Amino acid sequence: MKHYPLKNAGPEIVARIARGILNTYDLSGLPCIDRDKALANEIKDLLVLNEDIDPESLNKVRQRRRLDDTIADEALMPQIFERDNGQVLLAHVCRNEADETMIEIFSEEALDLAELRKVTPAICRTFSWCRPKYINVWTRPYSAIEKQLLALPGSLACEGAVAAKKEQLLLETDSPLQLRPFNLGQDWPWYQQEYNNFLAENPKMKTIVPITDKEDIEQAIADKLCVCAVLGDEPIGMIMGESSQELGYNGLLITDIFIAGQYRGSGYAAPMQRLFIKENYREFDFFLGFIDRNNLPSLKNAFKQGRKVLRQEIYIPTAHLI
Repeated sequence: MKHYPLKNAGPEIVARIARGILNTYDLSGLPCIDRDKALANEIKDLLVLNEDIDPESLNKVRQRRRLDDTIADEALMPQIFERDNGQVLLAHVCRNEADETMIEIFSEEALDLAELRKVTPAICRTFSWCRPKYINVWTRPYSAIEKQLLALPGSLACEGAVAAKKEQLLLETDSPLQLRPFNLGQDWPWYQQEYNNFLAENPKMKTIVPITDKEDIEQAIADKLCVCAVLGDEPIGMIMGESSQELGYNGLLITDIFIAGQYRGSGYAAPMQRLFIKENYREFDFFLGFIDRNNLPSLKNAFKQGRKVLRQEIYIPTAHLI
């Protein structure tokens, strides 16, 4: 396959891949979506991949991966691939929360197992400087392709985009919970300790629900999008978010929901989320989160608010495809 850096791709090539990404969403529940805005946002997200291709960033990649200086800068950059049948793809090297190397592939057309086996060897040869554990793709949830890929031994269903328009949400609650702004000096030590306690009991969740960085909490506080849920004066959980333009909406991306250990499983997560959404209901039109399919409590909580899985991320062990 012919390939070249994403930075050299024309607007129409990028738009073709962005349209393919939109086709990996189940948009049946969003009949009035503005597809032009959604496409523009996907194009913007793809071009973000060009932000870390300056010499300093690429040298950090070399140092981190102990690469030879003779590897050309362009070999480290996201690449466009043009197949003989005219189909275009985009691939780049990335790492997951477990610090495992992956190659993420976006395609103009949906890639089933047979098609992935055709394109993956050439993509891996292009990025021969890395040894990816997984090939990372996104699929329409519950589709035939998703089922086929997840049937492969070792394949993982990871993050799903779980979302709903504001008018689709269920927000009634008579909970005694109240929300107050998260206080970094007072609440960060509590949050950090509670998270470490949670991790001690659930070590496998480290890469599924990683602790939120203190700097990210500071930013959410500045944006008035980070709160503690309290019973009386006792903090029982925290929730935070950030603005998002996913699918072209004025959206609120919920980035962390955490319940302290002694209150976990007591039914507080749903009302906490409902109260948080109600506080921000006027400002945003779309509420979403990216939730790992193995994080069943968070998924069930999101479903209780009326959110649905729109798009699913899958990790496929590279050995199945080359």
